[in-house]
Amino acid sequence: MRTLVCGRLETTSGSRAGIVRDVGLYGVTADTVEQRTNEAGIRMTLGADRPKVTQLVLLGGFKRVLIGLLLGLPLAVGAGRLISAQLYDVSSWDPLALTVTAGARDLQPAALEAGRLCNFT
Repeated sequence: MRTLVCGRLETTSGSRAGIVRDVGLYGVTADTVEQRTNEAGIRMTLGADRPKVTQLVLLGGFKRVLIGLLLGLPLAVGAGRLISAQLYDVSSWDPLALTVTAGARDLQPAALEAGRLCNFT
């Protein structure tokens, strides 16, 4: 019973931390896009097409994600080794879990914000 409660508590805490991270990344990307909206409008007025402006926004978001991945993945592996006694049927270095988590959850806010920017006309 105690293991089940601890597992649920850890799952809840991890989910909340992921939500806070996603909201933070979305907020930083939204603020950057808000600051660069005039630049995007000027670029489009001077002849830049939507894919180029979208690429501009996505590259800014992906740079932040790349920095986060370069710092976060080694820390995640190190933390996995520290808590390896509590992991059941998962190694401390699980490439599939790290890839899915990093890819799906970190790239989503940048893509959402780029889509919002490119919907103005």
